Amino acid sequence: MMKFKSLFLAAVLVSMTAIAAMAQDAPAAKPGITPYASLRYFMGANYLNNYAGGESDSKDLDMKFNQVLNSRAGLAFKGDKLGGRVEAGIKENSSGNAITLRHFFITYKAGDVDILLGQTDPAFVFVSTVDGIGWNGSGYGNAWFARVPQIKISYQGLYLNLIQPTASVGPGAGGVVDYTAEEAAQKYDVYYPMTGIGYDMKNDTMTIGANFTGYKFSPQATSLKDNDYLVYIAALHGHIKLDPAYVRFNAYYSLNPNRMGIDGTSAIGGQGTDKQTSVNAIAQDFNANAGEDNAVVGGYLELGSKIGTGTLSVMCGYVQNLDTDANRMAIAGQFSYPIESYLKLMPTVVYFDDLDGYSAALDKTYEQGKELYAGLMVQADI
Repeated sequence: MMKFKSLFLAAVLVSMTAIAAMAQDAPAAKPGITPYASLRYFMGANYLNNYAGGESDSKDLDMKFNQVLNSRAGLAFKGDKLGGRVEAGIKENSSGNAITLRHFFITYKAGDVDILLGQTDPAFVFVSTVDGIGWNGSGYGNAWFARVPQIKISYQGLYLNLIQPTASVGPGAGGVVDYTAEEAAQKYDVYYPMTGIGYDMKNDTMTIGANFTGYKFSPQATSLKDNDYLVYIAALHGHIKLDPAYVRFNAYYSLNPNRMGIDGTSAIGGQGTDKQTSVNAIAQDFNANAGEDNAVVGGYLELGSKIGTGTLSVMCGYVQNLDTDANRMAIAGQFSYPIESYLKLMPTVVYFDDLDGYSAALDKTYEQGKELYAGLMVQADI
C-alpha cells in the first residue's frame, strides 16, 4: 500500500507543480463562480420480494416519501484557463441521511491539453439518464465505482486517468477474511495507481467512448499470499442524438470487478428503504472464490424521445458473472416533464430482478429478490 501512496503522492505533486508553473504564465482572467443546487424528492410505492439466500420469501409493500440520494448543491468555478467544482450531496447511513462530498476538483486548460486534479467520477463510469429514484443504472449495466481522488490528462479526446483504489480492494471485501495476526496490518500491496486510458469522440450529434482501466495487487491473506492478481474493466459507451429521439448505451467486460467496488451488491432494498440489501454476489471476492479470477459482463441500452416539451426514456440493464452464472437485470422508465425552467415532474417506474445468485458453499445458483418502484420524482433546480 505504501508503494501506491508514494507513487500517487509523487504524481499529485508533479501535476500541482506543472499547473502552478503554467498558471504563472497565464493571463489573468476574471473568475466566475456559479452556485447551484438540485433537490430531488420521490413519492410513490415500493414493493419488495426479498429472497434471503434463496430460502425465505419476504414480501413487503410500502409508500415512500424520500429525498433522492443524488440531490446535490455546489459551486462551479470557471476562469480563462482554471476551473473546478466543489459539490456536496446526501448519503444514507445507519443514523439517516448525512452530507457527503461528491465532487472536489480543479481543472487547467493549456491549449489542447486539459488537466483535472481532485475527486470526481472515473472516466469509465457512464450513467443512464433514467434517475427517477437516484439510481442511474448503477450495478445493473452502469459499472458504478466511486468518486475518488484522481488525475486526468486529456488531449483531443485521448486521456490518461490515474485513480486511487478504494478501501474495498482489501481482502475480505465481500468475502471471508483470512489474515494472520501479523498480516492484519498489511492486508494487501498495490503496485501502481488504478490506471485508465481511453478515447472520447464528441461532436454535436454523438459521443462515443472506449476505456480500459486496471491495476495489479497482491493480497496478503494466508491462502492467497504472494499471488499477483489483475483487476480491470474494458468499456464501450455512447450517446447518439436522432432528433427527436436518442440512443444511449454502455457495455463492459471486467476481471475481478469486486476489487474495484463494481457489481458486488444488489440495489434491492437499498434505494432509501429501511431494509438490508439482498446480496447477489455477481462479483465474488477472491477469498470467497478460492483465490480464482472471475469475469463479469454487463451493460445497458437506453432509448428516449422528446414528446411535446417532455422526454420519455426507457432503459434495460443486465449483468452476469461468466464463471458462476449469477446474474441480474433491471428495466426502468420515466417521463421528464418541465413545469418551469427550474421545476420538473418525473413519473417513474423501476423494476429490479436479481434473477440468480450464487452460493459458494453450495456451489450453485438460486433465485434472488425482486423490487418495484412506481411513483413521481419532483426535481427543483436552482
